[in-house]
Amino acid sequence: MLILLIFRDWPKRVTCPVRFRGITPQAKFRPNDPLTRETLLLWKVPVDRQQILPTVTADRVKQLWGFKDATRIAPIALSAIAADRQNGDLSNIRRVFGSTLLFQPQKPVTQAEAAAALWFIGIEGESLSVQDLLRSEQQAKAQQSEPSPELATPIPPSSLSPSSNTAP
Repeated sequence: MLILLIFRDWPKRVTCPVRFRGITPQAKFRPNDPLTRETLLLWKVPVDRQQILPTVTADRVKQLWGFKDATRIAPIALSAIAADRQNGDLSNIRRVFGSTLLFQPQKPVTQAEAAAALWFIGIEGESLSVQDLLRSEQQAKAQQSEPSPELATPIPPSSLSPSSNTAP
């Protein structure tokens, strides 16, 4: 029962700060609804770009990506999809869905597709991937396991006190 009381309002506590920052502009967060392609990009691209995205039209998205179904994309998601194009081969669309002429905005994403989107955060040149995080974690562990310099340096015999040099 205590767990129910603690998590009763979790959607508000989780989504209000996110919505305030402009990451999820939807008025109502539905945690049990499937995540669609357009919603994934609507949430992810502003995190990558770290800036307000310009307003664009479906025609502009069609021009940038060549999507035959650009008019089926929700107007609120058009900016994110257009901005994603600026990342070239590192764009979420290229990495997650490959080269395609049908975006299928309402198609649910798989867990693997969502993981692929989250594998890389940022824009080219200013990015962080999971591989980068793992590498830096391994380096930090390796540095911690190395002996400290003062322990690795041998003590010169001349600095030993005479009492420690006596034989038993």
